[in-house]
Amino acid sequence: MKVLRAVPLALLAILACFILTSDADASSDVVQLSEVNPYGDDEGISLHNYGSTDIDLRGYSITDNPSKKSNEGIITFSERLILHAGETLTFCKGAVKDSAYQGRHTTYYNGEKGISFSSKFALKDSGDDVYVFKGETAVDAFCYGNVTIADQGLWSGDSFKTKKEFYAIKIVAGGMSASAWKNTRPGMTEFFFDPSVEYDAKVTPFVFPDNKGIPVYDALENAQKSVMIAIYILSSKNTLALLCELEKRGVDVTLMVEGSPLGDFKPIDYAHELQYLVDCGAEVLFIGADNDRFVYHHAKYCIIDSEKVIITSENWTVDNMNDRYINDPTVAKGNRGWGVIMESKEYADFMTSVFLNDSSRDYGDVALFTDIVHGVTPTVLTYTSPKYRDPIPQYDVTVTPLLSPDSSWDATTYYVSNATSRVYSQQQSLTLSLLDPDVYSPISLMSEKARAGVDTRFILEDNGDDATISTLNASLGIKTAAMGTPYVHNKGVICDDTVIVSSVNWTLTSFDSNRETMVAIHSKEVSDRYAETFIYDFDKNYKYSGLNVRFTEFSKTYPYTDSITVAVEVEQEGTFLYYWYLDDEKKITDDPRTVLAVTEGNHMLRVEVTDTDGNIGYVESSFTVQSAQPSGGISLSDLIPYLPYIAPILLILFALGFAINRIRKGGK
Repeated sequence: MKVLRAVPLALLAILACFILTSDADASSDVVQLSEVNPYGDDEGISLHNYGSTDIDLRGYSITDNPSKKSNEGIITFSERLILHAGETLTFCKGAVKDSAYQGRHTTYYNGEKGISFSSKFALKDSGDDVYVFKGETAVDAFCYGNVTIADQGLWSGDSFKTKKEFYAIKIVAGGMSASAWKNTRPGMTEFFFDPSVEYDAKVTPFVFPDNKGIPVYDALENAQKSVMIAIYILSSKNTLALLCELEKRGVDVTLMVEGSPLGDFKPIDYAHELQYLVDCGAEVLFIGADNDRFVYHHAKYCIIDSEKVIITSENWTVDNMNDRYINDPTVAKGNRGWGVIMESKEYADFMTSVFLNDSSRDYGDVALFTDIVHGVTPTVLTYTSPKYRDPIPQYDVTVTPLLSPDSSWDATTYYVSNATSRVYSQQQSLTLSLLDPDVYSPISLMSEKARAGVDTRFILEDNGDDATISTLNASLGIKTAAMGTPYVHNKGVICDDTVIVSSVNWTLTSFDSNRETMVAIHSKEVSDRYAETFIYDFDKNYKYSGLNVRFTEFSKTYPYTDSITVAVEVEQEGTFLYYWYLDDEKKITDDPRTVLAVTEGNHMLRVEVTDTDGNIGYVESSFTVQSAQPSGGISLSDLIPYLPYIAPILLILFALGFAINRIRKGGK
């Protein structure tokens, strides 16, 4: 600890009084905004008690006037109204039939329980700001649309972007930025990511096309009571034939498919087969309409007998399920993808709740097949059971359930950011905006891991986009292969000893707007099993001949100086040019060691190296140049971290000295 030099006692006392009596951080108040619905006649605002004790809302108010100088746009509470610990209360100006709030929270309307809406209270569709006041102090805020909040103690960064037919819900307690909120609507789930949630399971891992879909057939053949399938596309006639057989023998079959999948192939194209399934007694549903909850229902899962769950990256199509080659052991058609069968009552119960929620017709985007398709002649289907089965080992593991749009982004970034030995990702699609290293994403995190020496590899479907492959390899340092055969439809990730089997493409729509399913399997044996296939694909398709560059003379922190010396080393042999990018400055040398002019503060250094053949490599890191220490003492700002500890003592000493001085004067 630095030695404190002489500072006037009175000044310290004044500073201490200021610190000890200043308002707490806005986010420290337990009563916070938790939902805001600016649209329609049922616009409203919800408050949540994030604390552990009950709160009386008398003395609180909600307003769209940050100065609270007028009674325009304000909700007040004049009677005792208890917001219990962990409870949410919603306040609406008037009762509306089919309100977004019905059945979720206790809702109060203007005039009830001493709740008063001023006549001009209204949330603008284009944008507005909302504040919670405790007395005369603003303790929480929210802004959306074209309105911003300047006070960073209440809100940081850009405003939140709302969507019509949706309402905003807070997903991070105490959050004071747009990232703490998300858009939702009735019928959407809120299963937020919790890495501590793990269910015991027996899992059977498999890959497409190697296993020809046979593990799926085996699991379905053994169904006894019920089968619930939610899938983007199920056009495999052999699979539909098996579902018909199950229904005929008394198994309750429900199938829900995306009604308008992207591309030319629609459920109506195999309507004759679906009609036969309906005629056999199954319930077939289409999800997706003008009022849909999800951009696409892109999930691919099945629940069997409320005890077993199948998740795949692949649709159950003619090729993926090998309709034509089911009993030809020499042929395996279909995409590269991953699948897993999990025996777990807890996991099955979780996925059943998701299925029942998503398949409900209460929300306007799910319809019966028979309500959409009329006058179709059924095509009679006959099931062919596989004769050739390769044994697949089963493993005792724990699994974590994950979904889009609920938790897939948070889970993916969590597992990647915590990896210490390996990060492997095989993806069909990648949003180009995620290539920006300054954007927090799975890609930027993989780039950080690569720079830290973690074994980091990426396989992307070969769509001819050489620029993306080059950027991933050269600019981001992620060893990346473009794979063309079999077609990469996988969305799998391996982080150390956790493997994610998933339907989630690395696109913003998949993470934020689709219904997707993914599961994190915590097991070294299972992760290694998928990694074997991944490494096989990677070694077969990796062609990048880049340069491996590392710092040999560099520090993350420098004492105060006006220049630093930095050196790098290239693993390969050759003649190189070195491009030194320090913040916005650029310098080119043919020497791997150079001197760079710096100032105090934080900096970013990026060194790119090229050879005469056009190969490229890079290394980058942030660093800090410390401030110069003034001679003869320290600044008052250096004292602030210690004032909460020393201020009370100084105040007591100050008061004691004052009292002693009075006594002395009285004694004279």
